[in-house]
Amino acid sequence: MCAAVAVPYYLAAGDTFYLQSKTLAVFSFGLQTPTGVFSYLFTHVGLLHLVGNLVPLIVFGLLLESVLPSLDVLFIFVLSGFFSGLAFVLLNANVFLAGASTGVAGLMTASTMLKPRKAIALLLVTGALIFFLLNPAISLLLNMRVSGWQAEQQQLQQTVEQLQQQGRVGEAVQTQAQADAVAQKVEQTQTGLEREKQTPTDFSVHVIGALVGALYVFFFKKTALKKGAREFEKLGDGVFSLFERAFGKRKV
Repeated sequence: MCAAVAVPYYLAAGDTFYLQSKTLAVFSFGLQTPTGVFSYLFTHVGLLHLVGNLVPLIVFGLLLESVLPSLDVLFIFVLSGFFSGLAFVLLNANVFLAGASTGVAGLMTASTMLKPRKAIALLLVTGALIFFLLNPAISLLLNMRVSGWQAEQQQLQQTVEQLQQQGRVGEAVQTQAQADAVAQKVEQTQTGLEREKQTPTDFSVHVIGALVGALYVFFFKKTALKKGAREFEKLGDGVFSLFERAFGKRKV
C-alpha cells in the first residue's frame, strides 16, 4: 500500500519530486475528473504533502496489521478515501482533491479504536516527527537542490555562449538543450513548492474519512473493538488516577 502511494508519484514526478500541474489535474478528484475517485489517493501536490501522508500511512497501517488482516487494512484505507472524497466533492463542486490523507484518517481512527494506547502515543510522536524534523529537513534539501540546478543552468548557458563564439554550432545546440532541461526542472520544482504552500487543507474531508474508518470497525470488527474498548477503559482509569494523585485533595 505504501509502495502504491510512493512509487507512482515518483515515476510521474521524476527527480524534481513535484508533479506537473496538468498531471496533477488529471489524477486528482473533482466533478470534472470523476475517474480520479481512486487515483486521487495516490496523487499529491508536493513532496511535503506526500511525506506527511506516507509516514502516518506506514505507522498506522503497521499498527492495524498487528490486530487485523492486511486485507481489512486495505479496505479501511480505500473505503475511507472513496466515501469521504465522494461526499466532499459532491458538496463542493469546485474543489479538487489530492492526497492519501482521507484514507490515512480512516486508519488512524480504526487504530485508536482497536489499540488506543499505542495509537495515541504514535499520533503525538508522528506529528512531532513530521512537523519538527521531516518538513524542515525536506524544505532545506529542496532549496539546496534548486540552487544547485540554477548554478548548473548558469554554467551551461555560459558554455553555450562560448561554443557559439567558437562557431561550434552543433555542440552549442546540444548544450542549450541540456540547459533547457535543467531550467525545466527548476521551474517545475519552484511551481510545485509554491502550489504546495497555497493548497489549503480541509478539516471536514478528514472527519468523513475518520468516520468511515470508525464505522468499518464498528460493523465488521466487533470482537477486536471490544478488546479496544477494554483498553480504553483501562487507559481512562489510569489517566483519572494520575490526575487524582496530582490534583486530589490531601488528607490531613
